[in-house]
Amino acid sequence: MELETILSTLFNRSDNFENQQDSQSNFTMPAPNWWIQPTKCEIEALECARQGKRWGAGAEANLGDHICALDSCYSAAFDSTWSALQGHWNQALNLVNRIPGDTIILLIGDSTMGQQLRALNCMMEEAAGPGSHIVSTVIQVGLENFNDTINKLDEARASVFRKICIPGMCYLHWNSVLGYRLVTFIWSAKGLYAHGETAVKDMIIQSSEARGPYVDRFHLNVVVGQGAWINCNSEGCGDWHINLRRFQNWWRNAKRDNSISNATLIIRDALPQHFATPDGRYTSDEKKSQCEAIKDRVTSGKQAIKIRSDENCSLAGPIVQEDWSVGLRRLPVWGLAVGQAHLHSNRPVTDCTHYCLPTYTLWNIMLVHIIIDQTTSLKEANKNGGLFASLLISMSTEEARLDLLAANADICR
Repeated sequence: MELETILSTLFNRSDNFENQQDSQSNFTMPAPNWWIQPTKCEIEALECARQGKRWGAGAEANLGDHICALDSCYSAAFDSTWSALQGHWNQALNLVNRIPGDTIILLIGDSTMGQQLRALNCMMEEAAGPGSHIVSTVIQVGLENFNDTINKLDEARASVFRKICIPGMCYLHWNSVLGYRLVTFIWSAKGLYAHGETAVKDMIIQSSEARGPYVDRFHLNVVVGQGAWINCNSEGCGDWHINLRRFQNWWRNAKRDNSISNATLIIRDALPQHFATPDGRYTSDEKKSQCEAIKDRVTSGKQAIKIRSDENCSLAGPIVQEDWSVGLRRLPVWGLAVGQAHLHSNRPVTDCTHYCLPTYTLWNIMLVHIIIDQTTSLKEANKNGGLFASLLISMSTEEARLDLLAANADICR
């Protein structure tokens, strides 16, 4: 399938899968070995098996980040997305295998970020192929294996990985060609603050300092999720925008005074909601309703106001202001996700906030490209699957821009 056709399919807002409720009855449950098409993700199979032998809300509540619903697409939506990606799947895996050794990827956010972490692990597991090895602090029987593995590493890796893994869940990926790559996650469900009010910037400082004298060896990629819970429309958004601007300014200053070095900050867009309300926002009455497509750019843009400056009616860019000179990047998921109401999780009930695996996989293709961008030229980054990722980024960015323009024109007329 031609690349232009694939991208057109992924960004098509008019295809709302009207028969998705009917297709739910035809959904095939995954085999016991946790087959997530097209990824055989064994590390997650162990965790789901540990939490419960049957699917249900209880197992997902125990997990806290809905990993057992990762493959819970309606079959029509699932088949459509993967059929579009099928021809470029090997290229996406090649892209993942270009993540340099001794790279650390730290994700900070809510349950949607936790799902993105799991999906990234699935891609990395399949991409590494036979002879690869994964150990994790998450699997109940895996902590001993994780510590055993850490203890066998050289002094630098053992010191850095052990310290970084203390506050969160960790996955250590290895094979003989790629070396070691560490993926870790810290829970933070309140914007820039975690439960207990630990500031995200303090989490980043702690992870950066954990590298100690080996800071130049281990590149730290921090991915911060803005969540989906601040549902601003035309009314004010409290101090949320101010906090996010201050957070970006803190990062710029930290990089310029070299208190944080060899690190990249990637801020993921706030996520669209697809509840059956006029503007797609959550209400307690609509939680179990069918997820509705948001087709009108004005409506979409008003919800997307979470990712732009709303201090006045002058045209403004996204509130995440990229600055490559200090390693500040934006993961532009809004423009892609806003048209994917059909790719939300449907188990144990229809969930219009969390997504199933194809959506997170698309986000991770963009994320990996941004990570590779930091260490290579654009020409090199666009090789081996990078062009597809680059086009995803540019098209998603443009979709969000058009939404914001439409909202501005409506609010400020």
